[in-house]
Formats: sequence, structure tokens, C-alpha cells
Amino acid sequence: MRWGPPGSVALPSYRWVIAAVFWSTESATFIVSMTLGIMLPRITQDLSLTPLQGGSLASVQQLATVLLALASATWIPRYNPRLVGTVAVSAAAAMLFGEGWAPTYVVFLVVCFLYAVAVVISRTVSDLLRLQWFTTGEMALIYGMGSALRTVAQGVGMASVSFLMVALGGWRNTFHLYGLLFVAMAVPWVALARERKTEEYQARMAAQEVAPIRVAMGYREIWLLGGGIAALSLAFNAFYTFWPTFLVNRYQFPLATAGLIMALHPFGSVAASFGGGILSDRLGLRRPFLLVSALGCPVTYLAMIITPSVPLLAFFAFISGFLLYVSNPASHAIPFELPRIKPKEVVMANALLMTVLQTGSVVGPFLTGFIYQTSGSLFGALAVVSLFPFLLALVTRFLPETGWRARRGETA
Repeated sequence: MRWGPPGSVALPSYRWVIAAVFWSTESATFIVSMTLGIMLPRITQDLSLTPLQGGSLASVQQLATVLLALASATWIPRYNPRLVGTVAVSAAAAMLFGEGWAPTYVVFLVVCFLYAVAVVISRTVSDLLRLQWFTTGEMALIYGMGSALRTVAQGVGMASVSFLMVALGGWRNTFHLYGLLFVAMAVPWVALARERKTEEYQARMAAQEVAPIRVAMGYREIWLLGGGIAALSLAFNAFYTFWPTFLVNRYQFPLATAGLIMALHPFGSVAASFGGGILSDRLGLRRPFLLVSALGCPVTYLAMIITPSVPLLAFFAFISGFLLYVSNPASHAIPFELPRIKPKEVVMANALLMTVLQTGSVVGPFLTGFIYQTSGSLFGALAVVSLFPFLLALVTRFLPETGWRARRGETA
């Protein structure tokens, strides 16, 4: 059975090997980024960090996207994806070893940023391979499957990182282990990654008459979507950077308990990622899924700082993951579905989208750390950032529907 609109053609089965290559790398990057918050209390203690400095460690990983995503999307398509992907993943491995060694806050911050630069480059290569190997009508499904796999890895990482710190003797050796993981991720890029430049793909790439960044910036939908998702991203990145610290400080939870509760968030995301992608493609609609995230996330975030009940916290952590990720496949599919958009424009549009939305990820931890440091209340800081996703609901009202049902004229 084929999901979405009829008429798609058969594609080589090797594309699923290609998908496995970039999915594995993306999953590894999510493990690193999402376990930082659980390690943050120990890093803060070891490096004597202030709340603002602690927030900056999470923010700087997103800052690389804001500063470099557009440049990466401009230059990386000119080079061999397998070579670039291999170099990027290998560089990320080296930076993770550097994070485990970092003797001071400044060194840790710089190495975090360089690691994030390598991740930005690998993400650009992954977008190019998606364009070469998968059809437009499959994009929500592909992003949904990838998101589900990433969140499973993320959940395993969250659940295990506190135990890894104990077994390995601290957070530094945990980062060394992450470095070894990325060394392993480089092997598939060398052995398996390859391009698929069809005549149609090359013709569309050559058809670019205007600089793609100028064209991408002309899509009003990208700015609207990016701004709305930025608000969602601001709350999420801020919340999951500081929520483990909140549980440890306010309710005296063991760090292992906080990690296990947080691990339920990505497992809630799995059902949403698979279900959201399949259902969005089946229904041919995108906007309703954005609204579910926009209206549901603030409610669950506020609930997670009000109750000290472990069963309720576990329930809300799971639900918050579902509500956050149910819109992820739809939001990633929209740039591919804009009318008359070309491959280079899609890459640039995705880079622009990531730049705008990651601005929220940069601001979130900084804002939370600033409010926490100036007011002395982490509860108040988390309450403030929890409300930001409501902005996505406002933005969605002005977004056109881009799903296949709208393209066939069956909905407005």
C-alpha cells in the first residue's frame, strides 16, 4: 500500500541503506545534545559554572546552526557528499574527545561550538542525500521515521547517561565514549554513502537562475514556519537543559531518577514521529499537526514543574514528547512542498528554516539561565519559557496548507 498521492515511481532499494547512514549520524547527535542537561549538574559542580554559563553550553550548540547553516547549504553541495560527511563526523568525534578533556568553561564552550559546526555540515549533506534518493511525497514519512529512530536513541541515552557517569567515573569519560561512538559513525559514510544524480535531479539543479538563498528568503512560508517552530524550540531546549537541575534542587531527586523520567520524553516522541508522519501523508495535511504541538506543549511543561509526583512527572514527560514531535514530520515536509521550489532552493530553504528556528534554541537556555540567575527562581524561569509555544498557534493561522490534498485542490 502506498501512502499519500498516487503516481510516484519505483526507486532503488539501496536508498534505505543511504537513509540508515544519515539516520545513524543524526541519532548520535541527538544522544549528545539531549544528555547534556542531565550531565549539567555535575559539569556545573566540576567547572564552577553560573546558571548563565550552564545555559550557554546548551545554547552554543544551536548557535553554530544560526551562524553557519546558510553558508553550509551554499558551499557543501559543490563537494562530494561521502567525503564531506566522513570529514564532518570524524571532526565531531575529535571535538567530543575535547569536551571530555576541557579543563575550563571557556575551553568547553569553544569545543562545544566546533562540535556543533561539524554537525551542521553533516546535516546539510544528509539533506542533499534525501533529495537525491527520495521523492517529495515521501518526505514527511522519511523525516518521521528518522525522527522516531533518533528519539529512541535519545531515550536510551537519557535513561543510561547517569549510570554511564557512575560506571565510567564521571562526565568526562562519558564524552570520551561519545567520541568513540562518532568514530564508529564515520565508517558507514566511507563504506556505504553514495550519490544518485539522476538526469532530472541534475536538470533541476542546473535550472537555478537566481542565487538560491535570495529565492529561499523570498518564501514567506519559511519565515512564518521558522518563527513559530523557533518558539517551540525555545521552550523545549530551555526546559530540558534545566529541568533535571530543577528536579534535583527543588525535589531532591537523585540524578538517575531525573534521567529516567526524562527518558520517557523521547519514547513519547516515537509514536508521534511515526504516527505523525504517516498520518500527515495519508491525510495530505500539515497545519493541524502544528496546532497540536503549539497548544499541547505549554500545558504539559507547566504541569511538569508543578507536581512532585514521580508517576505524574513520568506521564507528562511521555506526553510532552508526543506533543512536541507530532508536528515534526509535517514541519520538515513543508519546504519540500512549496510550489515551484527547486532542489537548491529546498536545501537553502531548510537551512534558512533551521537558522530561524534554532535561534529559539539559542535564546531559550540563555533566557532561562538569565532569569534564574537574576531572580533566583528556576521555577519562575521555566514557567516563563513554557508559554512560548503558544506563538506557533498564532503563526499557523497565516500558513497555507501544503499537503498533497491542498495541491489537488481538495482543501483551502
